[in-house]
Amino acid sequence: MESNKNFESQVPQDVLSKDFLSQFKTEEDVSNFLKTLHTQVVE
Repeated sequence: MESNKNFESQVPQDVLSKDFLSQFKTEEDVSNFLKTLHTQVVE
């Protein structure tokens, strides 16, 4: 669990905003977003 605290302290607050998070309705939505983000980071 300690790693989660470290991760949370590195995530910009606007990413954790209710407005941002509300776009994800399902686990699949989150997964697709993370896959897209990963692809963009790797490129």
